[in-house]
Amino acid sequence: ELCLRMWSTWQRASRHCRALLRPAAPALALAIPPMAHHEFHLTKDEQETVDLFEKTSAGVCHITTSTRVEAFNMRATDVPVGSGSGFVWDSKGHVVTNFHVIKDATQAKVTMSDHSVF
Repeated sequence: ELCLRMWSTWQRASRHCRALLRPAAPALALAIPPMAHHEFHLTKDEQETVDLFEKTSAGVCHITTSTRVEAFNMRATDVPVGSGSGFVWDSKGHVVTNFHVIKDATQAKVTMSDHSVF
């Protein structure tokens, strides 16, 4: 039943969300029969969760961090040190993430859901 609800939720998701999930859709289609003969409704809590996701997903970001290290040949190189998710906190663009993502980092790249990079 959970798989059928997930399929039903995917079918109802906004076009933007479906585009993000499309690579997984063929696998779901093989595992789950078509919904033509079944009608499942989301519970109030489930629908509120879907609505919340659709309202806030644009503020979610992916963060990759690195640090600059000088090698033996005296050339500096960037070494990845962390990655994770975060979200935009305010209109000034402050981002909230976990400490392990930024620990020991000297540089950070923030990628938003629309693929813009800062």
